[in-house]
Amino acid sequence: MADEIDDIHHSGVNHETFTPLPEHIHKVRRWKQILFMSLVPLTIVIIGFLVYMRYQEYLAQKGSIGTVSDEVLPTSTPIPSVTPAEIITGVPMDWSLEKSQTCGIYFSIPPAEEPYLIPNDPNTPPTGTDEEGNYWIYEQTDAELFMFKHMARAIFKNPERVGSGYVSAAVEVYCDDNTAGYTTDTLMKTLETSLDENFSIVKVKEILDDQKWDVPVKMVKFQGGTFGNEEYYLLATDSHLYLIRSFGGSSNADVTTIRDQIFSQLRFE
Repeated sequence: MADEIDDIHHSGVNHETFTPLPEHIHKVRRWKQILFMSLVPLTIVIIGFLVYMRYQEYLAQKGSIGTVSDEVLPTSTPIPSVTPAEIITGVPMDWSLEKSQTCGIYFSIPPAEEPYLIPNDPNTPPTGTDEEGNYWIYEQTDAELFMFKHMARAIFKNPERVGSGYVSAAVEVYCDDNTAGYTTDTLMKTLETSLDENFSIVKVKEILDDQKWDVPVKMVKFQGGTFGNEEYYLLATDSHLYLIRSFGGSSNADVTTIRDQIFSQLRFE
């Protein structure tokens, strides 16, 4: 007790008038200590979780954890909501997306089922313009036309029938690499000059400025050889040169409507 009094005197307090606080006030109860100690690790866990979620959001924005931009499109896959170039609108989800690696272009292709095919009728004999058994097929090959060395196309045909030369409906894209740095204008001039100087029987009949696939193009008609009144669309991108046409002899409105839709939905890299 003497020690306690000495401590009070040393602190400048008169021991005769000092009244100590009750024990339950100045001593922390044990259950409060336990609660406080349990809240500390819980708070650390919550803060760590929030930091982790923010870091995952940051990685997703950078494309480091499998965003759409990291995906590699296979040769044929259902139409995604977003392509590497832009959103493709107006195409049914059961269609496929075919990419020509050579031409750097995407085709929208309907499935080989009704209403996109014409069923075979065993009661009718086949003809040269018969469309029974036809459905939309994607093809690509080396096929030279003027300055263009490759061809990719969507064509409405029966692959089991020997070709007769008749094309029911097709969208053809002739292409080559743009190694010379052509623009659409300089490509048009070079093609026209080449036909004139090489004494070709094919000549440029008509050229019109137009807008297709949200880019400026040249609508071109040729004359001579096997060319008739078909419209070709010529353009140059940074990577490729293109000459594109939509054609066919079908009188079936459903077939020509699909052909026009495929044509309008072409997308470039």
